[in-house]
Amino acid sequence: MQITSRKWLAACAMSALSCAAQAAPVTHQVFTPTYGDWSFSNNLVGLLNATNVALITGTEGAFTSATYKTNPTTQKQRYFTLDASTPLREITIDDTTGDFLSAQFGGSVTISNSGANIATTGGSLTLSNWRVDFIERKIYSTITGGNDVGLLPDVALWTFDAPTGNTAVSPGDITAMSLGASVGIPYAFGFGNQTSIALPNLKITTLGFDLWQRSQGYNNLGVNALNVVQNFGTVTISNVPESSTYAMLLTGLMVVGAARRRATKR
Repeated sequence: MQITSRKWLAACAMSALSCAAQAAPVTHQVFTPTYGDWSFSNNLVGLLNATNVALITGTEGAFTSATYKTNPTTQKQRYFTLDASTPLREITIDDTTGDFLSAQFGGSVTISNSGANIATTGGSLTLSNWRVDFIERKIYSTITGGNDVGLLPDVALWTFDAPTGNTAVSPGDITAMSLGASVGIPYAFGFGNQTSIALPNLKITTLGFDLWQRSQGYNNLGVNALNVVQNFGTVTISNVPESSTYAMLLTGLMVVGAARRRATKR
């Protein structure tokens, strides 16, 4: 009986090792232009206005966009909406299930204040190399902060609620990607069964909160205002074809149309 038990345990161990060997995370580079678009929440926009944020910029492939409104009393322009987009560089999937495990983004976004006011002594915060962890539901970022915060890599900055959209690729797509296809994209975005994934209700972590307020030089009033921002917005990952892609598609359609016309005349 003891020998049988040992054999059974050995068989279980071998089976577990076999299963572990079969499923492994595989990282693929993304070549089709795809971005993580961070839409700032209204409360966050209000905080940035209150703390005199003067400049929000994107570099190394990241870019920002904004709309403005004018304060009727002071006649000063204030941010009305804000978005920051960073390019998707790599995606890691489970090569058995096709589930997305993580996504790595490039570029950086910098938020700078214009100087001291009632809520801050001034500062700057740069977020770069975002990494989305779909298992933990966290977004990590390299943080470069003013006011002696310095450079801190891979900080857990936000958590997010359950993603909307399909966070997996089909078995057929896994096979295509293993053969060198431009992974995930276009299979996961745009040309497959979905166009985007939304990571809603970004909530700042305790460490992220501390680094944010120190980098921006918030005083007690600024910290209290930051506490009010329960939702930092939503990150949406989506395919954004370049103009050259549209041109190629149009050319292809014209060629097909010409061929069909020639065939009809014959």
